[in-house]
Amino acid sequence: MKKPVLFILATFVTTLTVLTSCSKDDSASTSESASASLGAKATFDLGRAVNDVLLTRFMINVKDFELEFNNDFNGESGDDDDNSGYGPFYNDIELDGPFELDFTNNGIVIPFANVNLPVAQYEKLEFDIAKSNNQSSVLYRKSILIEGTINAAPFLFWYNFEEGVEVDFEDANTDIIIQNNGDSILINFDLNFMFNASIIDLSNATDANGDGVIEISPNDNDGNNALANTIKNRIKQSIDLLDD
Repeated sequence: MKKPVLFILATFVTTLTVLTSCSKDDSASTSESASASLGAKATFDLGRAVNDVLLTRFMINVKDFELEFNNDFNGESGDDDDNSGYGPFYNDIELDGPFELDFTNNGIVIPFANVNLPVAQYEKLEFDIAKSNNQSSVLYRKSILIEGTINAAPFLFWYNFEEGVEVDFEDANTDIIIQNNGDSILINFDLNFMFNASIIDLSNATDANGDGVIEISPNDNDGNNALANTIKNRIKQSIDLLDD
């Protein structure tokens, strides 16, 4: 059987999809383990302006990943984080991080962790978007950074909010299934949706201090603080929709 690739589209949009080539009935018990990779990509049209906005770089700092077992898997039941009959694997899977993801190519997958996971069915994925503590990084004290151009003028957006992302697969048929060595979990951040002019219009962003860069942040000197707050709120609203 061909090794499945599991795609989780945990995006800044209102939908989430899991694609897998194996069904629940194909899964083995968690007394076995398999190597799996976690990866991420950003979807944006590098090299093609949309509504006069061109994105060239996206960075995000994430941490505290958790995969939660489906406690009804193979007829078992139990509360979160208890011994629910999974052989030697008694707790949900946690990866602390942080993981600083830097995307400069549209749709290119960046693997950021390789782990051995129990062969099992998982019903929930959680992680946090958080400020970077890496003093040598351009993301220092920021959680998200986006670079590009607006009407050919360089712009830079950043924010330092912190937010938990929880993706709960209420339908067991769409759970994450780890079955074979080489399975992967992929997070896709959809920026094309965010910077659609009908969602967020950047055309009125200004370079008030005349330094040649349109800065959009909670404390920029270009007069774009309100716009930065709008972008941040839109991201958080979209995350809330994923959580529902």
